[in-house]
Amino acid sequence: MTTPTPDGNCAKLLHDVAVELKALEQARERYSPQLAPDFSIFDYVDTSELGLSRILGDLLNPKGKHGQKDLFLRCFIERCLPNLDDNGWQEFKDNLSKTKIKLEERTWAIHFYRRMDIYLLQSAKFGICIENKPYTIDQKQQLADYAMELETRRLQKFHLVYLNEKGVPHQDSLDEASKEKLEANKQISYVKYTELAKCLEYCVENIPNTDVSDFVRKLILFINKQFNGVNNMNEQQTIQDLIMEEPNNIKAAINISTQWKEKKKQLIEKLFNDLKRRAANTYNIEVTFNKSLTGGRLYEGFYFTRANNKEYSVKLEFYDYGFNKPALGVYFSDPVKNPSENINFENIRKRFEDGSFNTACQLVCPDTGHWPVWYWFQHKEEGEQSDDGCDWQNDADIWLMIQNDEIVEKIVKEVDALYQHLQNVEKTP
Repeated sequence: MTTPTPDGNCAKLLHDVAVELKALEQARERYSPQLAPDFSIFDYVDTSELGLSRILGDLLNPKGKHGQKDLFLRCFIERCLPNLDDNGWQEFKDNLSKTKIKLEERTWAIHFYRRMDIYLLQSAKFGICIENKPYTIDQKQQLADYAMELETRRLQKFHLVYLNEKGVPHQDSLDEASKEKLEANKQISYVKYTELAKCLEYCVENIPNTDVSDFVRKLILFINKQFNGVNNMNEQQTIQDLIMEEPNNIKAAINISTQWKEKKKQLIEKLFNDLKRRAANTYNIEVTFNKSLTGGRLYEGFYFTRANNKEYSVKLEFYDYGFNKPALGVYFSDPVKNPSENINFENIRKRFEDGSFNTACQLVCPDTGHWPVWYWFQHKEEGEQSDDGCDWQNDADIWLMIQNDEIVEKIVKEVDALYQHLQNVEKTP
């Protein structure tokens, strides 16, 4: 038997994966009535930012309805917040049962009105603010204000936790100097949702109550699907087993991963060129990444600018690494320091807030200096949209749509709709 070439190893691995996944799909269809593989309690539970904060807040509460005392809180502290080790926090950790949990805690020590998603406190000595950002973009100066609030409260020890899958906050929320100071003092931690899921996996093994353990297992599955693109744990394990089956498969998997990253860059470049050809007579289209497309970093994207307007443009921006999570909205390239004092910025935000813009997507009008309004761009048709409809990292359909010239019209149509609404704003007295 001849030894497969590197290309042959890749082809063999892809073929084996396809065969195994097909078998799993057939099994799911056959036993669907018994297993209900697509059913999730979280399809019926509020999983918005506030909803997830309520779930996490209750789990972290030693007096929560789960009845597991400080199990979740202790695990979260030990596994997700290593910065609290040997840093003056021992008294806090020795008294976890006395920790109180507050949701939407209002700031009162500073002059800015904000609400902390989850606030953990013990007497007047210790305070931990968890900024939960599962979906939305950071607000201007948000983390900086929370850090100032905690410091101004004159706590013996305070800590800021940024819970977000991309790991680090945008510099508009926390400037580099403040970030470096907090890091040097071990006063900030960056926790990914997938890291939280691993923490919960450890907790499950120590939960004696079946109802609670079942709920936490389903929460772990939701997190893995929503933030890690794992729709089916059996599929994930099957692929991992095939990769580890023989050394050639490991090399092939690395090669496939590398080549797919390069292919995505080529497809993004194709999308850029297709958009320019389609809308050249209407917009000046530019990209924030360089021509070699070594990008895939946070906040890269496409600008659609009209010749008669240099103040703002419509932007399709990738909120996540690797050309993932595209948001579409009105973008001011030069940040507006006081949005409420800029007439154009404020008029745009108010106009979109009144609900007159027709879209199936949820509009967001944040308090930032760049975006008066934006929404997650969904590549699926209305009626097929879902919370993960902007997940370009794990959805093969969007890349096939780019390859087959099936997404350009939808993007241009939505850009046109935004500009049409902006014209209505300008005409408003």
